[in-house]
Amino acid sequence: MEAFFSGKLGGTLMPPAPFVSRFRAPYTYDYDQEVARGTAIIKWIEPFHHIVRLLDQWQILGERSRLITLGIGRLQVREVRHRLERVSEALPHLRRVMITESVQEAIFHVIIEKTLKYMHYDSDWIRSYIKEHEGSSLGQQHRWFEAYSIDHSAWQQILSNLKSLLEYLNAHPGAYLNLMYNFGLRARAPPLSSLAETQDWEIDRSRIISFYPLLSMFTAFIPQKAAWYTEVLDEVYKLLHARVQIHYPYVLGGQIYTKVRDLFLNKPTFQAGDGKVWEAMTGTVLGRPFNPLMMKVGPYNVLPSGITFTSMLDTIANLIVNRNLSGDLIALGDDMNYWGPESIERVFSEVSPGDTRYGYILGVASGPIVSGARQYVTQPRLMGIRAMLDRRDKMVPTHLPPPGGINEDYDVERPYDPRMVSLYTGLYKGWFGARSLLDTLERIPPSEYVSPGETIENLVDTESGARVDAWAWAEQYGFKPVLTRAVKVAA
Repeated sequence: MEAFFSGKLGGTLMPPAPFVSRFRAPYTYDYDQEVARGTAIIKWIEPFHHIVRLLDQWQILGERSRLITLGIGRLQVREVRHRLERVSEALPHLRRVMITESVQEAIFHVIIEKTLKYMHYDSDWIRSYIKEHEGSSLGQQHRWFEAYSIDHSAWQQILSNLKSLLEYLNAHPGAYLNLMYNFGLRARAPPLSSLAETQDWEIDRSRIISFYPLLSMFTAFIPQKAAWYTEVLDEVYKLLHARVQIHYPYVLGGQIYTKVRDLFLNKPTFQAGDGKVWEAMTGTVLGRPFNPLMMKVGPYNVLPSGITFTSMLDTIANLIVNRNLSGDLIALGDDMNYWGPESIERVFSEVSPGDTRYGYILGVASGPIVSGARQYVTQPRLMGIRAMLDRRDKMVPTHLPPPGGINEDYDVERPYDPRMVSLYTGLYKGWFGARSLLDTLERIPPSEYVSPGETIENLVDTESGARVDAWAWAEQYGFKPVLTRAVKVAA
């Protein structure tokens, strides 16, 4: 695997965020130290400094801000090494919280059997699934938009083949499938150090996306995703005899934000945590029966990041290691948001001081504690200014410069769109049009809930953003003239 990544000379950069009018990103690559270094040259939009004055200081910088979103294939070598080192370090501690192989196997059968139960052909769901993934890879230089040409009988045959595969897996837990996985790239984004228009940066790792098309297609036949998740996770909870009270975003949809509000109102002790290199930890936690759904990387099983079961298995591993906690846990993949007396800081998981302090959960923050209560618990908002987006459907390809050289290709302008900027700024004040952001998020059904970052950004970038009154919040604050340039604004 390392040899594959070390031969890569390409990468990706993302487009500027709405607060940026122009972004230049010259960079060099140190082939000896395997690190990319560069300078971000940012031209903020004209009203930006007026926008910043609207926000609380904790919303501006910090670990949730984003300077540059760059992925480089060669840096995935360091990612592989980092993952294996962290699993090796955590292994003795993971063994203390692992479950018996018989329970692991029972969980494996539950997942396979419930998936078989919920898989069926639904042409409307398949078309909506293709639309949502049009730009995503199917491997071998193919994209999901090509699937529009597949006819009814072919889809039925695919369904039959997938069910046959699941039945085989159910009969052979622990058997590796010996697949050649496809690999993609996901950027890491260093935070802003200030609001200066010129900032240096350094990146030494890039995330790995791994998938096999066949193992990603089950979702196209599961239109009742929330019901599927609910049945699987309920059965797993019973098998584990879990003590923790657990809440799942993919089961509750937008109502998970209502649950966050209620927990903050009633339980002040909170920790925002994450599992370390969780896809690599998950393979160890779930054990031998899950070999068919894992990649073998060195001595360890690693969960592929882009298959139908990725989020479910990451979440189940999360539940396993936290099952004996006495409080409430909101779990999504490696996210461990916990209200209770025990610490969730361990060798295999870490607590984020910034996220904990400001109540940052699932893409939004409820603010610091003021007079014993979260400041914005009933009107959460965005935290961290982003100079670049992280949208895989809008990524810009880049290539490594030669040794001693510099890549100066990235010079991207973003036309000023007052309406878009108003919508985006409103999210930082806790508004989406005339509604609070909380009220908007609560209305998202489980079937439409995706990752937290995409859920928030989709509000602005999809038709939902086109339907709302983008100026309602701005008029309330007397801010519309600034955004529409009806008054002179300093550059």
